[in-house]
Amino acid sequence: MSILKITSKENEAFKKALKIVNLKKYETRLEKFTAEGTKLCQEILNCKLEIYSLFFTERFFLKNKNLVNKLTEKSEKSYLVPENLLKKLCDTLEPQGILCICNRPKNNIKTINEICKNSNKILILENIQDPKNLGTILRTAECLGVKNIILNQTCCDLYNKKALRGSMGSIFRLNFYFSSDLEKTILEIKNKFKISVFSSTLGEGALFLNEISFPKKCAVVIGNEGNGLTKKVINASSFKVKIPMVMA
Repeated sequence: MSILKITSKENEAFKKALKIVNLKKYETRLEKFTAEGTKLCQEILNCKLEIYSLFFTERFFLKNKNLVNKLTEKSEKSYLVPENLLKKLCDTLEPQGILCICNRPKNNIKTINEICKNSNKILILENIQDPKNLGTILRTAECLGVKNIILNQTCCDLYNKKALRGSMGSIFRLNFYFSSDLEKTILEIKNKFKISVFSSTLGEGALFLNEISFPKKCAVVIGNEGNGLTKKVINASSFKVKIPMVMA
């Protein structure tokens, strides 16, 4: 794959990339996402995601020739751009010098049957709004061996740039199911698949984490940063659980 050089912001390939970068929440007409920095681009390479286009600076290339060459081999199009143009594509204050635009993966989007039958641990997320929080939650889930995630459709975009950075690549290795009715989904998990569902809440009747013996197959529900879980989701769950806090 040849490398093309871009020198002007009026370049058509650059303008198209800028449009993709600036897509609003849930606006996925192009089914693309952007990832910047060495770590995420390396993860994209490791996970064999489809790379639509690659942008990098000369300074980055001179320090990371091997990575750039491997990414270029996998990319439909590769562009060498000056520092000032790359900054327009990035949302970090000090870009590292590389950015990938990728096709959103479809092989990690599963059915509820696949999520429940092939795992002992499931994480369910309701109305998570902060992309950084979402990324951190997903990274922690992977560290704990949780591979299957259920999100309701009002969670923030899975491929938000801040969520991607916060996950440190975990997003590419986890399985996801998007629920249009989380209450119904939880009842199905309980009744059809016989999986205990634990809701994280400070409400009445909640047991402390250290008071519970979790079964081998279980699901844990985490709610919105400010408002927690909705009542209908809590009521649909098997148990209520809270974390004991030690106050200084």
